Parts: sequence; C-alpha cells; structure tokens
Amino acid sequence: MQFYFTTIASLLITLSVMAETHWSFQPMKSATVPDDVHPIDYFIERKLKKNQLAFSPPADRSTLLRRATLDLTGLPPTLKSTNMFLKNKQPTNVAFEDALQTLLTSPRYGERWAQHWLDVVRYADTHGFEVNTPRANAWPYRDYVIRAFNEDKPYNQFAFEQIAGDSVGEQAGTGFLVAAAVLLPGQIGKDEASKRAARQDSLDEIIVGTCDTFLGLTVGCARCHDHKFDPITQKDYYAMQAFFAGVTYGERLFETEATSENQATTKLLTERIQKLDLQLRSFEPDVFSGRTILIDDEDSQFTTHLKDKEGHGSNPVGTKRGYVKDPGDEKRLPNLSRGRYTWWTHKPDEDVFTYNPSATGRFRIWLSWGTHGSGVHTRDARYVLDRDGNLKTKDDQQEIAKIDQYYFSGIFKGETEKRPLWSGIYDAGTHELTKKSRIILRGGKTGTAITADVIILQESLDSTAKPNQPHLRVAPSTILNIEKFKPVKAKYVRMTFHETMDNFKHEPCIDELEVFSALANSVNLARTQYGTRATSSGAWNNSQHKLHHINTIDKPFLDQPVGNTVLGK
Repeated sequence: MQFYFTTIASLLITLSVMAETHWSFQPMKSATVPDDVHPIDYFIERKLKKNQLAFSPPADRSTLLRRATLDLTGLPPTLKSTNMFLKNKQPTNVAFEDALQTLLTSPRYGERWAQHWLDVVRYADTHGFEVNTPRANAWPYRDYVIRAFNEDKPYNQFAFEQIAGDSVGEQAGTGFLVAAAVLLPGQIGKDEASKRAARQDSLDEIIVGTCDTFLGLTVGCARCHDHKFDPITQKDYYAMQAFFAGVTYGERLFETEATSENQATTKLLTERIQKLDLQLRSFEPDVFSGRTILIDDEDSQFTTHLKDKEGHGSNPVGTKRGYVKDPGDEKRLPNLSRGRYTWWTHKPDEDVFTYNPSATGRFRIWLSWGTHGSGVHTRDARYVLDRDGNLKTKDDQQEIAKIDQYYFSGIFKGETEKRPLWSGIYDAGTHELTKKSRIILRGGKTGTAITADVIILQESLDSTAKPNQPHLRVAPSTILNIEKFKPVKAKYVRMTFHETMDNFKHEPCIDELEVFSALANSVNLARTQYGTRATSSGAWNNSQHKLHHINTIDKPFLDQPVGNTVLGK
C-alpha cells in the first residue's frame, strides 16, 4: 500500500500547484473571536444579528436532555435517565456534562454516528442496481465503523485502516473499498467487452469513493476526459486505478485473532480425528468382492407377474421397525423396500409371481415380504427355486422357504402391529443358479393375501461361511469413499455406475481416485508415475473436469493407507 500513498502524495503536489488559482483549495482565513464567547456561538450570533434574528430561549433540563440524547444516540432518553438528570442538584452545565459523558460512552453513540460515515462511503447491505440482492456478509465493515466511533479512534488511523487495514490486523476496515454498489455476474453480459466494462465500473466505484471521502474531490469525470479547470486529469485517474487494480468485489475468510485461534484448534483436532479414523478403519471388515443382486418387487426387468396384483401395501412414515425409515440396528438391515410391497389374492399352491435374477453361480438368497398383524396375510407363503426357469417342469423345483407373513423375519410368536410393515431380511440358504433360474412365490394353504418385497442374492465365495446379514456397501458420499479389500493381483480397477440420485437426475462422476498397494511401504498405484492410465466410457472434458485429473494427485486423502484400500470422491 506504500505505492498508493505515493500516488496520493503526488496528487497532493498537483493540488498544491493548483492551490493559488483554484477556488476549492484557497486557505481558510483566521478570524478574531472574543475570549469570553465560544467560537461557534460567536459566528452563529453574528449571522443571526445580520438577519435580525436572536437565539431561542434557553431550554429547560428535560428538553436539553432530549435534544442531546436524540442527537448523540438517535433515541429519546429513557424515563430513568430523565428523572436522574432532573434530580441532579449540580448546576445545569455540570449535570449536562455528566449526561453527555454517559451518552458518549453508550454503544448507541457509535451506532448513531457511524451512520453518517456509512452514508459518505455509500455503504449498503445490498448490491444495488436493478436486482439489489442482499449482501449477507457486509456487516463486518459496518460493525468496524461503529466500533471505531465508540473507541474514539484517531482519524488518521481510521483512514489508514480503511485503505490498508489488512496490513495492521483490521481486515474489516478494508470493506470501505467495496462498500459501494456493484453489478453481479448475472447482470453482466457474457461477452468480453461487457465483462471489461463491468470491471472498469467496479474500479471506478472504488476510486470515486476514495477521492470523495478522503480528498473531498469528485474525480469521476476524469475517467473519460480532462476538465479545463479541474486539478485531476485522466492521467491522474488511471494512475490511481493502477494501485487499486488488485482489489475485487467478493467474499473472503474474515480473519481475526479469534479465528486464527480457532483455525489452529481445528487443525489440531482434525489431525487427531484422522488418526482415530485410521484406527477405527482397521476394525472395519473388508468389502464384499462377490456379486450382489438386489431385486425389488416392482422391478419389471427382473420380475414376472403370473397373476394380476391387487395393489400395494405402503409402510407407515416413521423409524419404528418395519416403517419407511426403519434404520435397522447391529443385527438387522434398514428398510430396503422403498416403502411398500405388492400383494395378491390367491388359491392354495397357486404361483403368483417370480423373481428372475439372470445370474449363474452359487448364491445365498435373502427374502423379505409385507408383514401385517391383522391376519390378512398368508401364514405359509412358499418360495420355490425353479432351476431351469420352465415352470411347467416340476422335478427341478425346490422349496427354499415357507414364510408366515403375519410376523417379522426372526419372529415366530406373539402379536404384531396391524399395519403394512416391512419384514426385514430372511436367510433362505445358499443355492446354485443358472441364467434361467427363477424364484417362485407360491400360495400357501391359508388362502389369504400373499405379498412380495425386495430380495437379495449374494455370491457365495466361501462355502463354510454363513453370514448373519448380506454384506452391503455404504451409500457413496460426495466427499470421500474408502473401500478396503483383501490383496488381489489385478491389472485394472473398474468402477461401474448402475444408478444415480433421483432416478438418474445427476451425472455419475469421479473427482479423484487412489489405489494403495499391499506392500509394507504402501504406495498409491493410481499415480501416473507408476504408468497408470485412466480410461472412461464417456468423459466430460470441460475446463474443470478432465479425465487425467483423476489420478494425478500429489497428496493422499489419508496420512497412511489401511491395508489394501481404494479411495475415491
């Protein structure tokens, strides 16, 4: 900012040259004032006499206090302060000085008189122009001005802090430079000429505001041309602009002593949290690397209706077991049913519906259904695996479960709530499937309504393992995703997107990817320095999102990897 004050100094030299001729720079003349009269009273009285007028009569105490309080704080005096002033036994001038001191030390004094300065600098809580949208973070400068008045800050320091407050720990003071109106991006044309013109307008507001406020000069005309009798030329104007060229309208982190302390504390706590996260991740199980197939009862691609449905049962809103937002617990999964199930009327042994996984291999099958405690659901729904997919042939069919749809999964007695609820997941065992295999929902002997809901098939990689629940992955996060798995030799790491939020409303995207090796001194194998190359079936190569950005990162998300890890965000 030293350069700025050099410019001001040169500007003042120009002004001094003009001082002899320009009316606005003529020096004030001293006047002789009698010793027994206050200078202000003297000049006022002289002007009154010239116009054949006289002073108003002295105000009574109540009026005097009301005028002073309104003038200094913008508010009328309170009843308590008025009574204290009226009851003060000291002479009026002494009592009045005490009252003035109280008013000057009031926070309301700064609030009242800061308004005058804020008017001078054209401060507003909105951006101005046609749209005039709110400036949510303009208040630090306003509060700075209020504080400066209440602290009785020297004017030279006050002026310096508004031009270069960031150099002396008063960042809020520099809000002066951008206090005036400004066009927002949406109000500026997209062509380069419009953008340049808007930038010049922004700088002009800064220059005009600075000169109007601190020099008492209107210099806006010099943006376009010289005026014959004005001391500021175009050359002076653009010399001034050069020193404000780095200032922009916008928002930045408001740093104070308190924020610096908070940032240091945040850094320390963040490091501690990262270490704790690493310790916790060491207890997390490896992600399931086999195939997982989830089929909803309303997924027409993988289901077949053998009989027309009667309708749907909708789970009630809430977090209780079987409700729409049932969160599950350490022993059972949350509600995966999308909030409702399908139901049919049926006859005993009648096939009403099939799930069609279209997968070959050995899978553990998990079932769910609609639960209702009113007795309207069948007590013996049968799930039958048809290996060849031909429902006319019976010799290849195997009943894998018989379900009482009166109860939740794992519950076999007692009363249940008389509402349409989600059952939870039931383990129907491990079975060999072919591409044509189907799972049939077959009517029970009770003949009441039969229901179907979501099922899960998970590839059985270990014939001896019998998990309590399917190994489902946590939903992806836009911030950071970490998956840990057993070491495996591979040439590729492939990510496939099957669905995005809100029924494919959003585009699938990977910002960064890291793959750590299983070596003792683990390294990020996704780095280009190891020869890794990213490919995609479709990449959006705009200025910010490019395919090669995925694996050119220099610093891992974590201080150290946990086992064999894939990180993405």
